[in-house]
Amino acid sequence: MKNFLKRTLHPKYFFYLRERFRKRFDEIPIINEFLDFNKGVMFDVGSCNGSSFMPFLLKGWDIYAFEPDKGNNKRISDYLNKWKLKANLIEKAVSDVEETKTFYTSTSSAGIPSLLKFNENQVVSHELSTIMLKNFVKAENLKQIDFLKIDIEGYDLMALKGFDFSDFMPRILMCEFEDKKTKLLGYSTKEMAQFLKDKGYFLVYSIWFPIKEYGIQHDWKKMSTDINEINSKDWGNIIGFANEKDFNNFRQKHKI
Repeated sequence: MKNFLKRTLHPKYFFYLRERFRKRFDEIPIINEFLDFNKGVMFDVGSCNGSSFMPFLLKGWDIYAFEPDKGNNKRISDYLNKWKLKANLIEKAVSDVEETKTFYTSTSSAGIPSLLKFNENQVVSHELSTIMLKNFVKAENLKQIDFLKIDIEGYDLMALKGFDFSDFMPRILMCEFEDKKTKLLGYSTKEMAQFLKDKGYFLVYSIWFPIKEYGIQHDWKKMSTDINEINSKDWGNIIGFANEKDFNNFRQKHKI
């Protein structure tokens, strides 16, 4: 039914109804509601099916969506074209160096294509050249990002390291953590959190119970400002605020 409605209803109606009847926790609508203004700028690094950026696009934001998986990228492009919507869709993988890498897709889940092979159902897709966000920002002559969302299956810290925070700081950023994956790349959730703190961000941790299987619905645990509440097998998202006022308002609104 959900896929049928998405195919047949205009996105402004589909995403309204999806939010109206949403039962499971999702960080994106919460951040969308918090950033309650039009004409913002969002970077969606690891766009998957485009559902994260769509609510922002529908209220007039400029969208830069990075999705290197060929299947996911085509689905986003086809959907945008069908409804005559415009977003900047970039078929590139993001990292902290520009180099040629092997990219993996998945036979079990559209949500875990990655530069990192961490699951038995991942298979080689193609070779690609990675990009750094700081170079992209300069090439596009961008002066602000209101929301930077990163979900690239382990390479989140690398994407952050490839951004120049001395130029400007995204007002809110969100990146995924899961030690099971990131320790294969030599870093932990605590190290990524410290990196963001060193850049001046105030952090909230959205903690989910351990993943049982990729491609199925996961279970949310809680939001916290204490990183020690994250168990070793948990996963989730770090939400960072560039200014303390936003951080405190968010905590108050969600009773964290």
